Amino acid sequence: MNKYLIFGILIATIVLSGCVENESTPNTIIIPTETIIIPTETISKQTAIPVGYISINFSKKIQEYVGMKEHPSNNGMVYLIITYHIENHGYDSFNVNPYYWKCIVNNIQYEHDVATYYLNDHFSTQEILDNGKISGSIAFQIPKSSNYTYELRYDRPFEHYIIKWNH
Repeated sequence: MNKYLIFGILIATIVLSGCVENESTPNTIIIPTETIIIPTETISKQTAIPVGYISINFSKKIQEYVGMKEHPSNNGMVYLIITYHIENHGYDSFNVNPYYWKCIVNNIQYEHDVATYYLNDHFSTQEILDNGKISGSIAFQIPKSSNYTYELRYDRPFEHYIIKWNH
């Protein structure tokens, strides 16, 4: 029984000594710290996310027809032929399918025209891999006007790219 009494007094002393305010450092609260273990596997897998971009240079020409006059534009319309020069800098791939390209004139969005496929250098559904380059053209049928102000867009569903447009 003597052992238990000594053990109890020892425990009580330890507990009570922790409740006494430390006089040497007034206004200090001592908070027990936790040890947080981060698995080394998690640390070794942390890598920087590469920041890539797509560089697009383009030129335009306005035509009344595509090909050897076999595809005239509709009444009041002309073909806006955009020739793209595209470089992929950092993405696994970038698809140049004509369905992803849009042309906006006076707040109206135009899809590529079927005449695109009669251009000698038209895009099909190629994938530009990282560091790849490609050139090709797309035809849009837009209203005939003396002022050809337009906006080009690339809109691939469920994908987002940083695009640097250069004219």
